[in-house]
Amino acid sequence: MLSLQRLVTICALSFAAAIPLQSHASEAAQTIIGKWRHVSMSRAFVGEAPVSLNADGRTTVEFSENGTWTLTSPARVSKGTYKWLDGQRLEQTVLTSGAAAQVGLVSVKEIRVNTTSLEIITRETREEMDKFEPSKKNDPNRPHGVVITSVFAREN
Repeated sequence: MLSLQRLVTICALSFAAAIPLQSHASEAAQTIIGKWRHVSMSRAFVGEAPVSLNADGRTTVEFSENGTWTLTSPARVSKGTYKWLDGQRLEQTVLTSGAAAQVGLVSVKEIRVNTTSLEIITRETREEMDKFEPSKKNDPNRPHGVVITSVFAREN
């Protein structure tokens, strides 16, 4: 299935608890600015129940007003740009990453943010998963998609 390293990257780059959603894109755009610490993550393959995954709190993501983000984890640092599509979704582009296959990746993340919590929800189809793990492309047990939900707490 997906490696933990890939899941951490998805979650942070990627971005199902009930967190109040900002109703207006400009509010969400202002609220997301700052540094956030990764506190929990879950993965749900299509047709399966969500599974909690390890989030040791050592990964952070920081969003800047100039439309850039930085992910820092023990394994790597990734950087890129983002732009809001509406009050619930942003488009994210990876400019630099310790994982070469991710450089240039453009993806859409669902965002739920308030003053203390940030949820980044990544939905990948089987075709998108195959791009990162082509060796598993013909595996008959490969899921048809995955949803990764990463929860972050605002840093003080």
